[in-house]
Amino acid sequence: MAASLLAATKAATLLQQLDGVVIGRPNLQGAVQVFGFSSSHGAQGPHHHVGVDAATAAQTPTERSLERIEQITQQHRTQEQQVENQEAQRQSGPQYELHQ
Repeated sequence: MAASLLAATKAATLLQQLDGVVIGRPNLQGAVQVFGFSSSHGAQGPHHHVGVDAATAAQTPTERSLERIEQITQQHRTQEQQVENQEAQRQSGPQYELHQ
């Protein structure tokens, strides 16, 4: 279950880390959600959260969740590299000289 919640956290763009985990009450169908939350600004918020279905998370093999985490990590690295390349191109973009 922890690996599934970690995978969901990695996929969420607003969550850098989890500050806590809570288990929700069963809904009318008996399903239970597990929520991870981040309160980077403290108790006053804003609070960001991610949830997974507890039963699904418990049945998901850890290996599958770890593979998903690795895929997400690779995607984030690729995106970061693209941003860095764009920034480098912007900074070293065309140079113009003024001649008098």
